[in-house]
Amino acid sequence: MKLLVGVIVSGFPVKVVPVEFWKAYEQLASRIREGPCGLTYYEMKLSESFPTDVARNQIVRYMLSKDFDALLFLDADHVFDPTLFERLAEHGKPVITARYHVKRPPFHANAYIRHPLAPVGRYKTVHYGRGCFEIDRGGAGALLIQRRVVEAIGEDWFRYQRNPNQGEPADFSVSEDFWFYQRAQEEGFSCWVDWDTEAQHLAQVAIGREQNDVYLRELEKELTPTLAQQLVVCGYDRPLQVTPEYAIEPFRRELCQPA
Repeated sequence: MKLLVGVIVSGFPVKVVPVEFWKAYEQLASRIREGPCGLTYYEMKLSESFPTDVARNQIVRYMLSKDFDALLFLDADHVFDPTLFERLAEHGKPVITARYHVKRPPFHANAYIRHPLAPVGRYKTVHYGRGCFEIDRGGAGALLIQRRVVEAIGEDWFRYQRNPNQGEPADFSVSEDFWFYQRAQEEGFSCWVDWDTEAQHLAQVAIGREQNDVYLRELEKELTPTLAQQLVVCGYDRPLQVTPEYAIEPFRRELCQPA
């Protein structure tokens, strides 16, 4: 297996990429070189192009110009465990992301699913999860993609989109990675998140589950059966006990499949 690691530094020059990222990347590269991942070759390709959809598409075009089997996107404002690649790869999914959290309150995970309670055309954030489960939209900051997916899409893999519910200007209101997930699914590929493998978002502090939990704990203080229905839970084989009074049922994907 030949792997391309695509490092996205879009938005700031290489010389100011956080040192925490380079330390995490070197540990990952060392792990890959040691051989437990079963790779025969890997290469790192970096892009400073802006906006980010341009940078990602450049990396994909480079991948297709060579004989790489898979592409691992890493954003330069993340830190991650050295075993990130092998943990994602072991699931054998065509598209799979590690769990990471947005850098703005309420710091929710970058994992979304179609849900009966979401407005038409919208997605609900997964609040609680376990293991590897299917999602409809996600991020690309720690994303592993098999070659056959980008070959099937053909071109225009990543693209910022306009949110029809917002006024001008709104060109960048829908993240470029949502477009990729949409295109992959249109080509018949499932998309997944490994909830137990985390990449932390670098801000003034590394953003992870801990910050999100502050907001969830506040929500739980007011939890009622109705509110509990709106918390998205994936990957559990039994109800998730959040408070002594209420148990949140795991989300069943079949509930939100189109008729």
